[in-house]
Order: sequence, then C-alpha cells, then structure tokens
Amino acid sequence: MSSLFSRTFVHAAAITLGLLGACAHPAPPPHPGQATSTAGPEAGKTQLALVGDFDPIADRLRTDPVADAIDAIRRNDFVGARALLEPLVAHVPAGWAAESRSGKRIAFAAWRMADVIALAVRASSEAGVEEIAWIGPSYSHAYGLLAYMAVEEQDLARAASLLDAGIALEPYPDLLSERGTVAIQQRDPAAAIALFERAIAATGADAAQQARAWRGKGEALIALEKLDDAERAFARSLELEPGNALAKNELEYIRGVREGTIKPSDSQIMH
Repeated sequence: MSSLFSRTFVHAAAITLGLLGACAHPAPPPHPGQATSTAGPEAGKTQLALVGDFDPIADRLRTDPVADAIDAIRRNDFVGARALLEPLVAHVPAGWAAESRSGKRIAFAAWRMADVIALAVRASSEAGVEEIAWIGPSYSHAYGLLAYMAVEEQDLARAASLLDAGIALEPYPDLLSERGTVAIQQRDPAAAIALFERAIAATGADAAQQARAWRGKGEALIALEKLDDAERAFARSLELEPGNALAKNELEYIRGVREGTIKPSDSQIMH
C-alpha cells in the first residue's frame, strides 16, 4: 500500500505516515464477500478470516472519521481535519490498546491493511485464533495526523507532544520515526537515534518502515559527525530498500565530506 503523505527536511528522515483510518465503533459483521482468507490450512497453521466493514481497494474502513480527516488534509483543510480528530483524542478510552483478544478473535485498530495482514501472518501459527477483525478508531493514528499538521505549521513543540501521546498508546513504527525526525529538527540527535532504534525494533515494522528508520538514524549520526556509523546505517537502509535514492544521496554526501568536496554546512540533501 502506498503512503499518503511524505514531507522533506534537510538532514531529516521523511515522514511517511501509513495514513489509514478507523471508524468510531467496532465494525459490524462483514458484507457478503468481505470475509477474506488470510492463511490457508497449511500444516501447523490455522485458517484465519479477515473481517470488518472495510474497502480493500481504498485501503480504509468504510465508516471512517480518521480517513475522512486524511481527505481533509489532502485538501489542505486543516480546520476540518482537526474538527474530526480532536474529539477522538480527547476521549481515548481508559486502557485502550490497538490490539485486543477475546476467545478465538483478535480485534485490531490498524492504520492500514498491510498491518492487518502482517498480524494475520504472525497469528496464523497460534492455536485457537480463527478471526482477525479490523476495527476502529485508531487513536494513535489520530495523534499522528494531528502531529503531521503541527509539523506542517512549524510547531515542533506541539508535534512532539502529540507524537509522544500517540507513542504512549501504540509505539507504531511511523510515529517513532516521525518523533525522531522532530528530535533532529529540535537539535537533539541523541534522542533521535534512540527513537529510530525503537522504530527499527518495533513489532510489525515492515522493510520500508525499518529502512526509513535506518535513514533517520543515519541523519542523526551525521549531525553527531559520526560518518562511519552513518554510512553503515544508510547501507543497511539500502539492504532493506534497494535503490532508495535518499539513502544513495546521503552516501554521496558522506563521500563528498570525506573527500573535501562538500562542507557539512553545504548539505542540501532532502528527506
């Protein structure tokens, strides 16, 4: 699934929120044809059904204030987006968790279909799990979108606060990487490295999310003038995401600094 937003910074990893939303209530039983087998009855695995009132083409739940907020952001209607998101984050249920289990069913307030499928793969070897339901809302995702708008408006302090709140609910890889990006912008590369390392190790982080976090870690290491470590971080990013132009550009930047053809202050490599 493609990401909806990306943003560039000088020497900062790009935000790429997997911006999928959620509905305000648990999803009703699926419409005919919506239940999708995600794991076949292979040896040692359970056949799982993926259910929920979702649109697999649009990669979203059908009743979806968070996805509606994404549509508003696309139109640059930040006022409208906040009107949808702020009531959600103001009323996060006590003890809310993105993933909950009851009997043979796992309910998952996912950001995107890819996360649901990844959970299905992990759960397919667990005895007794028969159904994964994509439900909503994802309060952590709502915080991430609010933070996105704050960064767009150059309010880094507010963005950091919103991201911290989202991470406290769910340490989703994109939230951790974006928080690392904000830390770089706030001139705290050491804190950024710790956040990117959490993103790399986060449960369910896919190759693209890990590659992004490695690039972010590389940027923070450049800020600390640790070029050898930065080079290794970008190389690891390329192993996960071969051909990525951003990582290649940063390796060229490091090479130029070493050869004296580029001064560190001259870098205009965009992420």
